[in-house]
Amino acid sequence: MANKYATSSSSATGIVSDGATSTYPEDENHKGTYGPIEGVNVGDVWCSRKELVEIGLHLARTAGISGNQTYGAYSIVMSGGYTTDQDKGETIYYTGAGGKKEGDVAQTNHQSFEHMHNNWLMKSIESRRPVRLIRGSKLDSDYAPGPRSASKVIYRYDGLYYVTKSRYTKDLNGNRVCQFRLRRRHDQLPIPEKWDWMVKRSDLYYN
Repeated sequence: MANKYATSSSSATGIVSDGATSTYPEDENHKGTYGPIEGVNVGDVWCSRKELVEIGLHLARTAGISGNQTYGAYSIVMSGGYTTDQDKGETIYYTGAGGKKEGDVAQTNHQSFEHMHNNWLMKSIESRRPVRLIRGSKLDSDYAPGPRSASKVIYRYDGLYYVTKSRYTKDLNGNRVCQFRLRRRHDQLPIPEKWDWMVKRSDLYYN
């Protein structure tokens, strides 16, 4: 397949609830919501994926992409799962889902835009609805919350991004991956510094 991008500009704002339930059985009581979550601010942190589900920030306990087939992704978690992720702060290049067998760390197969989760991000280009970005401390990035520890993971909400482009590319082993470019909406608080969260939530680090 040609290495071409699909492109869209975005201007949607505010909170939009589509009334659709999450596709994840363990989260079937949650309604999918686009945009910010009431009571959640840029820079807020949590120490588990379960907490993200409970507040409705990210409805998938393991998958990095949460959304639906109609309007696209609600949120993504960027936490070092793929070597082809690129984090430039205001712009990120996010690797889609698939290509790994259950329990594997490394990708061993090709990805496809036909994968349901990747299709959600493609829908986000069409619908122009913003996607919530959560960065995890295992992400190898200057913008990730610290510390990068094997024993403790911190998840930080970093605001709304628009999916603007998609393409096929390859990892270092030649496996095809679906890559999405996302750009941060400008009318938000800046991305926090790596250790900013410690001011309010040092308990997450020391306990």
